[in-house]
Amino acid sequence: MPLTNALAPDRAAPAGPPPEIAEDLVEIDTRFGRFVYPRANTIEMPQGVLGFANFHQFALLTLPDQRFSQFRLLQCASEPALSFLVVPAALEGCGIDRADLDEALQALGFAAADTVLLLIVTIRKIEGRADITVNMRAPIVLDARRQIARQYVLSNNKYSIRQRL
Repeated sequence: MPLTNALAPDRAAPAGPPPEIAEDLVEIDTRFGRFVYPRANTIEMPQGVLGFANFHQFALLTLPDQRFSQFRLLQCASEPALSFLVVPAALEGCGIDRADLDEALQALGFAAADTVLLLIVTIRKIEGRADITVNMRAPIVLDARRQIARQYVLSNNKYSIRQRL
């Protein structure tokens, strides 16, 4: 499955890979269950995620529960306990001004046509209800064609790190 398919809505998974392809698959047990993905879909994050600079390889995984189809799991390939719930967002209409996005893309050397934003999700329980927010100030900018991503802190401080969904 190409990396870009991990960004698309859920699709039924095939029954299993042919034996010759199985060796190119990564199997990882996470706090969200067991996942299998093609090694070729690994995303390189040269600087890691803020606070986790020593972790550089991640996979973008689809959660098995259809109720959470808008979310993806950004799973560290080397540390099963390290993962981030993210929401993929297109550059247009994501809530970040185009000038701020252009600044980020220029700084990173990413082409807009190949870029997807991943907004890190935080879920807190407040008064018995789930409060779901995303970090708009420091999105993960993914070049889906080259499978390279970087978390970029926007210079414009008008974006919240706890923007409600």
